[in-house]
Amino acid sequence: AETINAAGDLGKMLHTVGVDKVISVDLQRPGQGHEACLFNTQLPAETISTNEAFVTYFKDNINLHNKVVVVSPNTVNVKKARKFQRKLKALLPNSSIDYAAFLRDDFMADSDSEAVHTAMLGNDVQDSDVIIIVDTIDTGRTLNLLCERLVKAGARKVYVCASHGLLTGEAAAILNSSTIEKVVISDSIELSTSALKCSKIVQVALAPLLAKIIESDGRRHTLDYSDNKEDDLEEYELE
Repeated sequence: AETINAAGDLGKMLHTVGVDKVISVDLQRPGQGHEACLFNTQLPAETISTNEAFVTYFKDNINLHNKVVVVSPNTVNVKKARKFQRKLKALLPNSSIDYAAFLRDDFMADSDSEAVHTAMLGNDVQDSDVIIIVDTIDTGRTLNLLCERLVKAGARKVYVCASHGLLTGEAAAILNSSTIEKVVISDSIELSTSALKCSKIVQVALAPLLAKIIESDGRRHTLDYSDNKEDDLEEYELE
């Protein structure tokens, strides 16, 4: 049977209608899912990382405890969470900024807090502020369950940082009634009315970062258009 690849088809369609470049936000790197196939076309792509904007937000707006653990809830977000932890540690040198990751999800079926400790690789969350790093938030149900487990395991407060807030169905209501302290997402997707009313959800603007990329891309094309390479993925962060 033929494998259906929506991302690959999208890349081909964009190239066919004349798009000469794609600028994306936290698109998964090649080898991390169907999105990788977008880069197998003749369409060059650049993806910007939201990490710097999120780290800056937490530094400037959240009064974090002196002990923080940045958590990846799965293997997909390990690298992104690790980068976030290092950047936050650089901005808050007097705080303990540690890292942990869940490498399996079967602990979610167990309400015992010990299940969290056995499933998690890295530092203990006891008496720590926890920041969970994810790509997207959809219904919020799994995330809500994870946060409950972390609180039972001893976390003081739990924050969530997500690149994209899909927030489908009753997601806003679920997050609002959850043990989550704050949900920080980018404005890559327009929020629903219910999400806008949720006091726990905060959006970080990506316009300055996108403007920087577009401006720098324009300068490159002006100086030497021939330097544009096909099938080349570049990642940018706001410095």
